[in-house]
Amino acid sequence: MQSIFDKHKRKYGYIKVIIELKNRGYQVNKKKVYQIIKKHNLKAATKTKEYKSYRETIGKAVDKLLARVYMNDKLYINMDTDITKFRINSGKLYLPPIINFYTREILSYKEGYYIPIKVGNSK
Repeated sequence: MQSIFDKHKRKYGYIKVIIELKNRGYQVNKKKVYQIIKKHNLKAATKTKEYKSYRETIGKAVDKLLARVYMNDKLYINMDTDITKFRINSGKLYLPPIINFYTREILSYKEGYYIPIKVGNSK
């Protein structure tokens, strides 16, 4: 197993090691191979993933109905929501508040481990 790890530059995990051993003609038990790899600390070297952001537009742009004029003289005319995602130890937590642009206050919110389908007066 050490030679397999060295030959493939420590890129093989225990499943690929099992496949390579079977290709070489050995009949092996996957649990035993896993125990031996763990005992001898033959871990596959993992690469860190780079952050890749998609810079081009996806889909088509929505018309600007408010034209960025959020202030209004009447209460409850311009309201909006935005879903914020928090990563926590037990998974992801979503927070969609409903914001009144006239008073700049949060009217309602509902946190949860899933994205709520209906927020406010959605149709």
